[in-house]
Amino acid sequence: MSDYYSQQIAAFPTGLTMPQAYQRMTDQQPLWLTLAFRLRDLLGRPFGIQPINGGDGETVLTPGQYSHFFAVEEVADHRLAVSATDHHLRVDVELMRSDTAAETFTLTTRVNIHNLAGWLYMLPVGLAHPPICRSLLRKAARP
Repeated sequence: MSDYYSQQIAAFPTGLTMPQAYQRMTDQQPLWLTLAFRLRDLLGRPFGIQPINGGDGETVLTPGQYSHFFAVEEVADHRLAVSATDHHLRVDVELMRSDTAAETFTLTTRVNIHNLAGWLYMLPVGLAHPPICRSLLRKAARP
Protein backbone atom coordinates (compact mmCIF):
# COMPACT_ATOMS: atom_id res chain seq x y z
CA MET A 1 0.00 0.00 0.00
CA SER A 2 1.33 3.41 -0.96
CA ASP A 3 0.58 6.82 0.52
CA TYR A 4 0.92 8.44 -2.92
CA TYR A 5 0.38 6.90 -6.35
CA SER A 6 0.75 8.51 -9.77
CA GLN A 7 0.66 6.99 -13.24
CA GLN A 8 1.12 8.48 -16.71
CA ILE A 9 0.99 6.74 -20.10
CA ALA A 10 2.50 7.77 -23.45
CA ALA A 11 3.17 6.30 -26.89
CA PHE A 12 6.86 6.06 -27.72
CA PRO A 13 8.72 5.52 -31.01
CA THR A 14 8.88 1.87 -32.04
CA GLY A 15 11.99 -0.03 -31.00
CA LEU A 16 13.04 2.26 -28.15
CA THR A 17 14.78 0.28 -25.40
CA MET A 18 14.15 0.88 -21.70
CA PRO A 19 17.59 2.47 -21.17
CA GLN A 20 17.05 4.71 -24.21
CA ALA A 21 13.61 5.78 -22.94
CA TYR A 22 14.97 6.56 -19.46
CA GLN A 23 17.93 8.44 -20.89
CA ARG A 24 15.66 10.53 -23.12
CA MET A 25 13.54 11.38 -20.07
CA THR A 26 16.42 12.34 -17.77
CA ASP A 27 19.18 13.79 -19.95
CA GLN A 28 19.34 17.53 -20.50
CA GLN A 29 16.48 18.34 -18.20
CA PRO A 30 14.76 21.68 -18.77
CA LEU A 31 15.92 24.69 -16.75
CA TRP A 32 12.56 24.96 -14.96
CA LEU A 33 12.98 21.42 -13.61
CA THR A 34 16.56 22.07 -12.48
CA LEU A 35 15.32 25.18 -10.65
CA ALA A 36 12.44 23.21 -9.08
CA PHE A 37 14.91 20.59 -7.80
CA ARG A 38 17.18 23.31 -6.39
CA LEU A 39 14.21 24.91 -4.62
CA ARG A 40 13.33 21.47 -3.23
CA ASP A 41 16.89 21.14 -1.88
CA LEU A 42 16.76 24.62 -0.30
CA LEU A 43 13.35 24.12 1.35
CA GLY A 44 14.18 20.57 2.45
CA ARG A 45 17.48 21.43 4.13
CA PRO A 46 15.93 22.57 7.47
CA PHE A 47 14.07 19.24 7.65
CA GLY A 48 17.20 17.16 7.04
CA ILE A 49 16.07 16.03 3.58
CA GLN A 50 19.00 14.81 1.49
CA PRO A 51 19.79 17.17 -1.39
CA ILE A 52 19.50 15.94 -4.96
CA ASN A 53 21.71 18.73 -6.32
CA GLY A 54 19.30 20.02 -8.91
CA GLY A 55 18.71 16.51 -10.23
CA ASP A 56 22.08 16.58 -11.94
CA GLY A 57 24.01 13.40 -12.34
CA GLU A 58 25.00 10.67 -14.66
CA THR A 59 22.63 8.20 -16.30
CA VAL A 60 23.97 4.85 -15.11
CA LEU A 61 21.54 1.99 -15.59
CA THR A 62 23.20 -0.87 -13.77
CA PRO A 63 21.27 -2.50 -10.91
CA GLY A 64 22.91 -1.63 -7.60
CA GLN A 65 24.31 1.66 -8.96
CA TYR A 66 22.88 5.18 -8.82
CA SER A 67 21.43 7.11 -11.74
CA HIS A 68 21.11 10.76 -10.81
CA PHE A 69 19.68 10.45 -7.29
CA PHE A 70 17.88 7.11 -7.83
CA ALA A 71 19.12 3.63 -6.95
CA VAL A 72 18.72 1.41 -10.00
CA GLU A 73 16.70 -1.65 -8.98
CA GLU A 74 16.01 -3.41 -12.30
CA VAL A 75 16.64 -2.96 -16.02
CA ALA A 76 14.84 -5.45 -18.27
CA ASP A 77 13.28 -5.51 -21.74
CA HIS A 78 9.87 -4.33 -20.55
CA ARG A 79 10.61 -2.81 -17.12
CA LEU A 80 12.98 -0.31 -15.55
CA ALA A 81 12.73 0.37 -11.81
CA VAL A 82 14.52 2.94 -9.66
CA SER A 83 14.04 4.05 -6.05
CA ALA A 84 15.12 6.66 -3.53
CA THR A 85 14.92 6.44 0.24
CA ASP A 86 15.37 9.19 2.82
CA HIS A 87 14.22 9.58 6.42
CA HIS A 88 10.97 11.24 5.32
CA LEU A 89 9.84 8.87 2.54
CA ARG A 90 10.63 6.17 0.03
CA VAL A 91 9.81 6.59 -3.66
CA ASP A 92 9.63 3.79 -6.21
CA VAL A 93 9.47 4.63 -9.91
CA GLU A 94 8.72 2.08 -12.60
CA LEU A 95 8.80 2.53 -16.37
CA MET A 96 6.98 -0.29 -18.15
CA ARG A 97 6.50 -1.04 -21.84
CA SER A 98 3.23 -2.66 -22.88
CA ASP A 99 3.20 -6.09 -24.48
CA THR A 100 0.88 -4.91 -27.23
CA ALA A 101 1.88 -3.95 -30.77
CA ALA A 102 1.72 -0.23 -29.88
CA GLU A 103 4.78 1.09 -28.08
CA THR A 104 3.01 2.31 -24.97
CA PHE A 105 5.07 3.20 -21.91
CA THR A 106 3.65 3.62 -18.42
CA LEU A 107 5.45 5.63 -15.75
CA THR A 108 4.27 4.72 -12.24
CA THR A 109 5.37 6.37 -9.00
CA ARG A 110 4.60 5.05 -5.53
CA VAL A 111 5.57 6.86 -2.34
CA ASN A 112 5.58 5.55 1.20
CA ILE A 113 5.67 8.43 3.66
CA HIS A 114 7.58 7.89 6.90
CA ASN A 115 6.79 10.97 9.02
CA LEU A 116 5.38 14.51 9.20
CA ALA A 117 8.25 15.89 7.10
CA GLY A 118 7.26 13.42 4.37
CA TRP A 119 3.61 14.48 4.49
CA LEU A 120 4.57 18.17 4.30
CA TYR A 121 7.02 17.43 1.49
CA MET A 122 4.39 15.61 -0.55
CA LEU A 123 1.83 18.46 -0.36
CA PRO A 124 3.50 20.48 -3.15
CA VAL A 125 5.37 17.56 -4.73
CA GLY A 126 2.18 15.50 -5.09
CA LEU A 127 0.60 18.32 -7.09
CA ALA A 128 3.67 19.01 -9.23
CA HIS A 129 4.60 15.40 -9.90
CA PRO A 130 2.03 14.41 -12.59
CA PRO A 131 2.75 17.40 -14.87
CA ILE A 132 6.50 16.85 -14.46
CA CYS A 133 6.13 13.17 -15.41
CA ARG A 134 3.93 14.02 -18.40
CA SER A 135 6.59 16.49 -19.54
CA LEU A 136 9.35 13.88 -19.23
CA LEU A 137 7.29 11.31 -21.14
CA ARG A 138 6.58 13.81 -23.95
CA LYS A 139 10.29 14.56 -24.14
CA ALA A 140 11.14 10.86 -24.44
CA ALA A 141 8.39 10.23 -27.01
CA ARG A 142 9.77 12.68 -29.55
CA PRO A 143 11.08 10.89 -32.66
